[in-house]
Amino acid sequence: AGTLADALGATLSGDPRTIASVPSLSASQLDAAAARTHFVSRFGDVVATIIDRGTYLDRDDIRGLVDSTLPGIDETMALLALADLPDRGDWKRVILDTAPTGHTLRLLGLPQTFLALIELLDAMQGKHRFMVSALLHRYRPDAADAFIDELRGKVTRLRDLTTDPTRAAVLLVSRPEPVVLGETVRYAEALANMNMTVRAVLL
Repeated sequence: AGTLADALGATLSGDPRTIASVPSLSASQLDAAAARTHFVSRFGDVVATIIDRGTYLDRDDIRGLVDSTLPGIDETMALLALADLPDRGDWKRVILDTAPTGHTLRLLGLPQTFLALIELLDAMQGKHRFMVSALLHRYRPDAADAFIDELRGKVTRLRDLTTDPTRAAVLLVSRPEPVVLGETVRYAEALANMNMTVRAVLL
C-alpha cells in the first residue's frame, strides 16, 4: 500500500531494507513501474520475436506494441516477484500490506489474466515449432520457449502459494460500521472464490 512507508516511519524502495526501530523487520515497497521496465528490458526482444513468428505485423509495429501496451504487466510482474520470496529463506514470514479492496481484488486477478496472454504467446510460438519441425524433422527449444515456461511457472507458483492454507492466509482489517462490514463480507466471499483462506478478521 502507498502509505506503508509513512506507517513504518521509514523510507522504502523496491529492495527490502531493515527497519531501524524494529531490527527483526525488513520492508520494501513494490515498484510496479520498475518491474515493468525490468520485464521489457529483459524479455522485450523475446516477446517481439514470438509475436513476429506468430503474426504478420512488421518488426517496428511489434516493438511499439511491446513497449507501450501489455496492459497490467507492471503490476503483474511486481506481484509475481512475491512468489519467489518464500523460497529465498531470508524471512520467517512475508506480510503483504495491500491497497483498498477493489484494487487488491483486481491485482490478485491479474495473474490469471496474464496466464491467458502466456497461452496466446505459446500459440504463436507453436506456429514456429510446427514450421521448424516440418522443415528439419526436429525441434530444439529456444529462448522463446524458455521464456514462456518461466512465466507460466511463476504464475503457477504464485497461485499454488496463495491458495495453500498451510503457507498463506488473509487477515482482513475492518471497522464495525455497516457499510465497511458489508464490504468486508463481500471481500471475504471474493477471496474464497479465489480459493484463498481468510484466517481472521480484525475489527
